[in-house]
Amino acid sequence: MRKILIITVLGLLSFSVNAKTKVKTKRKQKVETIIERLGLKYSAVVEYGKSFRYGSRTVTSPYDMIKGGVNVEFPIHRYGFGVETGLKYNYGFGKREQLYAHNGKAKYNYSAHLVDVPIRLTFTFPLFWDIKLYTFAGANLNIGLSQTEDVKFTQKKVEGITNVLPYPKSGTYNLYEKDYSRFNLQLGAGGGLQWKQFRIRGGYDWGLNDLYIPSLKTERMKGWYAGFEYKF
Repeated sequence: MRKILIITVLGLLSFSVNAKTKVKTKRKQKVETIIERLGLKYSAVVEYGKSFRYGSRTVTSPYDMIKGGVNVEFPIHRYGFGVETGLKYNYGFGKREQLYAHNGKAKYNYSAHLVDVPIRLTFTFPLFWDIKLYTFAGANLNIGLSQTEDVKFTQKKVEGITNVLPYPKSGTYNLYEKDYSRFNLQLGAGGGLQWKQFRIRGGYDWGLNDLYIPSLKTERMKGWYAGFEYKF
Protein backbone atom coordinates (compact mmCIF):
# COMPACT_ATOMS: atom_id res chain seq x y z
CA MET A 1 0.00 0.00 0.00
CA ARG A 2 2.84 2.39 0.83
CA LYS A 3 4.50 1.78 -2.56
CA ILE A 4 1.19 2.24 -4.38
CA LEU A 5 0.53 5.49 -2.49
CA ILE A 6 3.99 6.87 -3.31
CA ILE A 7 3.66 5.93 -7.00
CA THR A 8 0.19 7.55 -7.14
CA VAL A 9 1.43 10.81 -5.54
CA LEU A 10 4.45 10.97 -7.88
CA GLY A 11 2.17 10.34 -10.86
CA LEU A 12 -0.19 13.15 -9.86
CA LEU A 13 2.73 15.56 -9.33
CA SER A 14 4.19 14.64 -12.72
CA PHE A 15 0.82 15.17 -14.40
CA SER A 16 0.39 18.57 -12.70
CA VAL A 17 3.89 19.73 -13.74
CA ASN A 18 3.35 18.58 -17.34
CA ALA A 19 -0.04 20.32 -17.47
CA LYS A 20 1.41 23.60 -16.18
CA THR A 21 4.33 23.33 -18.61
CA LYS A 22 1.93 22.85 -21.54
CA VAL A 23 -0.18 25.85 -20.45
CA LYS A 24 2.90 28.06 -20.16
CA THR A 25 4.15 26.86 -23.56
CA LYS A 26 0.77 27.62 -25.17
CA ARG A 27 0.68 31.10 -23.58
CA LYS A 28 4.23 31.81 -24.78
CA GLN A 29 3.33 30.64 -28.30
CA LYS A 30 0.24 32.91 -28.31
CA VAL A 31 2.31 35.92 -27.21
CA GLU A 32 4.94 35.18 -29.86
CA THR A 33 2.20 34.82 -32.49
CA ILE A 34 0.68 38.19 -31.53
CA ILE A 35 4.11 39.85 -31.67
CA GLU A 36 4.78 38.33 -35.11
CA ARG A 37 1.39 39.44 -36.45
CA LEU A 38 1.81 43.00 -35.18
CA GLY A 39 5.40 43.07 -36.42
CA LEU A 40 6.69 44.55 -33.16
CA LYS A 41 10.38 45.45 -33.10
CA TYR A 42 12.33 45.69 -29.85
CA SER A 43 15.66 47.43 -29.34
CA ALA A 44 18.06 48.35 -26.55
CA VAL A 45 19.22 51.99 -26.46
CA VAL A 46 22.19 53.74 -24.81
CA GLU A 47 22.58 57.53 -25.18
CA TYR A 48 24.52 60.54 -23.91
CA GLY A 49 23.41 64.16 -24.08
CA LYS A 50 23.16 67.63 -22.53
CA SER A 51 20.03 69.27 -21.09
CA PHE A 52 19.55 72.95 -20.27
CA ARG A 53 16.93 75.06 -18.53
CA TYR A 54 15.68 78.06 -20.47
CA GLY A 55 13.06 80.80 -20.06
CA SER A 56 12.69 84.16 -18.30
CA ARG A 57 14.58 82.80 -15.27
CA THR A 58 18.30 83.16 -15.91
CA VAL A 59 19.51 79.96 -14.18
CA THR A 60 20.42 77.44 -16.91
CA SER A 61 21.94 74.57 -14.85
CA PRO A 62 23.32 72.34 -17.65
CA TYR A 63 23.02 68.60 -17.03
CA ASP A 64 25.15 65.80 -18.46
CA MET A 65 22.60 63.08 -19.25
CA ILE A 66 23.25 59.33 -19.49
CA LYS A 67 20.27 57.36 -20.82
CA GLY A 68 19.49 53.68 -21.26
CA GLY A 69 16.41 51.58 -21.90
CA VAL A 70 14.18 49.77 -24.38
CA ASN A 71 12.32 50.99 -27.47
CA VAL A 72 9.31 49.28 -29.05
CA GLU A 73 8.37 50.10 -32.65
CA PHE A 74 4.96 49.35 -34.21
CA PRO A 75 4.99 49.30 -38.05
CA ILE A 76 1.84 51.01 -39.37
CA HIS A 77 2.61 51.07 -43.10
CA ARG A 78 4.60 48.95 -45.51
CA TYR A 79 6.42 52.03 -46.82
CA GLY A 80 8.51 52.43 -43.68
CA PHE A 81 6.24 54.35 -41.29
CA GLY A 82 5.76 53.33 -37.68
CA VAL A 83 5.07 54.43 -34.11
CA GLU A 84 7.78 54.24 -31.46
CA THR A 85 7.40 54.07 -27.70
CA GLY A 86 9.42 52.61 -24.84
CA LEU A 87 10.99 53.34 -21.48
CA LYS A 88 14.36 55.01 -20.81
CA TYR A 89 16.09 55.72 -17.51
CA ASN A 90 18.02 59.01 -17.28
CA TYR A 91 20.78 59.96 -14.88
CA GLY A 92 21.71 63.65 -14.96
CA PHE A 93 24.47 65.49 -13.12
CA GLY A 94 26.23 68.85 -13.21
CA LYS A 95 27.61 71.83 -11.32
CA ARG A 96 27.67 75.62 -11.58
CA GLU A 97 28.80 78.74 -9.71
CA GLN A 98 26.79 81.90 -9.13
CA LEU A 99 28.15 85.29 -8.01
CA TYR A 100 26.14 87.60 -5.76
CA ALA A 101 26.56 91.26 -4.82
CA HIS A 102 29.04 92.12 -2.05
CA ASN A 103 31.47 89.38 -3.18
CA GLY A 104 29.22 86.45 -2.35
CA LYS A 105 29.64 83.21 -4.28
CA ALA A 106 27.63 79.98 -4.27
CA LYS A 107 28.63 76.58 -5.65
CA TYR A 108 25.92 74.19 -6.80
CA ASN A 109 26.30 70.44 -7.39
CA TYR A 110 23.15 68.69 -8.57
CA SER A 111 21.91 65.33 -9.81
CA ALA A 112 18.65 63.90 -11.12
CA HIS A 113 17.00 60.54 -11.81
CA LEU A 114 14.32 60.62 -14.51
CA VAL A 115 12.34 58.40 -16.88
CA ASP A 116 11.45 58.99 -20.56
CA VAL A 117 8.27 57.65 -22.20
CA PRO A 118 8.36 58.61 -25.92
CA ILE A 119 5.43 58.47 -28.37
CA ARG A 120 6.81 59.23 -31.82
CA LEU A 121 6.13 58.74 -35.50
CA THR A 122 9.03 57.03 -37.29
CA PHE A 123 10.08 56.64 -40.90
CA THR A 124 12.73 54.25 -42.23
CA PHE A 125 13.98 54.51 -45.81
CA PRO A 126 16.43 52.02 -47.42
CA LEU A 127 19.51 53.56 -49.07
CA PHE A 128 22.16 51.03 -50.17
CA TRP A 129 24.25 48.08 -48.81
CA ASP A 130 21.64 47.32 -46.11
CA ILE A 131 21.96 50.90 -44.84
CA LYS A 132 18.71 52.69 -43.99
CA LEU A 133 17.85 56.28 -43.14
CA TYR A 134 15.89 56.53 -39.89
CA THR A 135 13.93 59.61 -38.71
CA PHE A 136 11.44 60.30 -35.93
CA ALA A 137 9.34 63.14 -34.49
CA GLY A 138 6.77 63.46 -31.72
CA ALA A 139 6.21 63.81 -28.00
CA ASN A 140 8.21 62.67 -25.00
CA LEU A 141 7.02 62.56 -21.39
CA ASN A 142 9.96 63.11 -19.04
CA ILE A 143 9.07 62.12 -15.46
CA GLY A 144 11.29 63.11 -12.54
CA LEU A 145 11.97 60.50 -9.87
CA SER A 146 14.36 62.55 -7.74
CA GLN A 147 16.38 65.74 -8.13
CA THR A 148 18.71 67.11 -5.47
CA GLU A 149 20.98 70.13 -5.24
CA ASP A 150 23.93 70.58 -2.87
CA VAL A 151 24.62 74.28 -2.11
CA LYS A 152 27.81 75.74 -0.61
CA PHE A 153 27.67 79.50 -0.09
CA THR A 154 30.44 81.77 1.21
CA GLN A 155 30.05 85.50 1.71
CA LYS A 156 32.76 88.08 2.26
CA LYS A 157 31.63 90.74 4.73
CA VAL A 158 31.87 94.30 3.45
CA GLU A 159 31.67 97.26 5.87
CA GLY A 160 28.99 99.86 5.28
CA ILE A 161 26.55 97.50 3.53
CA THR A 162 23.10 97.64 5.09
CA ASN A 163 20.83 96.03 2.46
CA VAL A 164 20.80 92.29 2.94
CA LEU A 165 20.13 90.27 -0.21
CA PRO A 166 18.27 86.92 -0.27
CA TYR A 167 21.40 84.80 -0.27
CA PRO A 168 21.16 81.00 -0.56
CA LYS A 169 21.78 78.80 2.47
CA SER A 170 24.28 75.96 2.41
CA GLY A 171 22.76 72.50 2.46
CA THR A 172 21.24 69.71 0.33
CA TYR A 173 17.77 70.33 -1.10
CA ASN A 174 15.07 68.28 -2.83
CA LEU A 175 14.14 70.40 -5.85
CA TYR A 176 10.80 68.62 -6.34
CA GLU A 177 9.62 69.63 -2.88
CA LYS A 178 8.93 73.32 -3.64
CA ASP A 179 10.77 74.44 -6.79
CA TYR A 180 10.13 72.17 -9.78
CA SER A 181 7.39 70.03 -11.31
CA ARG A 182 8.17 66.35 -11.92
CA PHE A 183 6.36 66.25 -15.29
CA ASN A 184 8.11 67.65 -18.35
CA LEU A 185 6.21 67.36 -21.64
CA GLN A 186 8.61 67.67 -24.59
CA LEU A 187 8.38 67.82 -28.36
CA GLY A 188 11.33 66.49 -30.31
CA ALA A 189 12.77 65.22 -33.56
CA GLY A 190 15.84 63.33 -34.72
CA GLY A 191 17.20 60.54 -36.81
CA GLY A 192 20.15 58.37 -37.72
CA LEU A 193 21.46 55.52 -39.84
CA GLN A 194 20.69 51.82 -39.53
CA TRP A 195 22.79 48.89 -40.75
CA LYS A 196 21.18 45.48 -40.21
CA GLN A 197 20.43 45.36 -36.45
CA PHE A 198 22.63 48.33 -35.51
CA ARG A 199 21.51 51.93 -35.44
CA ILE A 200 23.25 55.24 -34.66
CA ARG A 201 20.73 57.88 -33.59
CA GLY A 202 20.45 61.40 -32.20
CA GLY A 203 17.84 64.05 -31.53
CA TYR A 204 16.71 67.20 -29.78
CA ASP A 205 13.81 67.78 -27.34
CA TRP A 206 12.13 71.09 -26.45
CA GLY A 207 10.16 71.46 -23.21
CA LEU A 208 6.58 72.70 -23.62
CA ASN A 209 5.40 73.28 -20.05
CA ASP A 210 6.77 75.59 -17.35
CA LEU A 211 8.62 73.60 -14.69
CA TYR A 212 9.37 76.39 -12.19
CA ILE A 213 6.74 76.66 -9.42
CA PRO A 214 7.63 79.52 -6.98
CA SER A 215 7.28 82.68 -9.13
CA LEU A 216 5.88 84.18 -12.34
CA LYS A 217 9.19 83.54 -14.13
CA THR A 218 9.20 80.62 -16.55
CA GLU A 219 11.67 77.80 -16.88
CA ARG A 220 11.61 74.90 -19.33
CA MET A 221 14.02 72.10 -20.20
CA LYS A 222 15.56 71.35 -23.59
CA GLY A 223 18.52 69.31 -24.77
CA TRP A 224 20.28 67.13 -27.33
CA TYR A 225 21.36 63.49 -27.22
CA ALA A 226 23.13 60.92 -29.37
CA GLY A 227 23.62 57.21 -28.95
CA PHE A 228 23.58 53.60 -30.12
CA GLU A 229 20.64 51.23 -30.62
CA TYR A 230 20.59 47.46 -31.12
CA LYS A 231 17.46 45.85 -32.58
CA PHE A 232 16.55 42.32 -31.47
